Amino acid sequence: MRILENTLQKMSNIGEPQRKFLIVLMTTLMLNRGKANYRNLSRYSEIGEKSYSRWFRREFDFKEFNRLAMQEHMPSENRKVAAMDCRFVTKSGKHTYGIDNFYNGKHSKAEKGL
Repeated sequence: MRILENTLQKMSNIGEPQRKFLIVLMTTLMLNRGKANYRNLSRYSEIGEKSYSRWFRREFDFKEFNRLAMQEHMPSENRKVAAMDCRFVTKSGKHTYGIDNFYNGKHSKAEKGL
């Protein structure tokens, strides 16, 4: 928890209310069982659904947050690797939002899906 608090303290572009919200949010995400929607988040924390909705409309620089957290807690002489685990979902039809041709690593070619 200290990593989170220390990193948020270093970010000058967020105020105290947003800092408190982010601490509650990230703590709740670690404890949450099931889907992370406003209703479930409010069920496991003291913040209501409407408040979650309002706070999620505000911008937050996750890139800067991750950079500061890594800078403070990982020695600069250590080698760092970034990895991304994408998932391809096969989908047919024309009305699904976001459907397009994406690379499917399983078949080593671009296919229609999400």
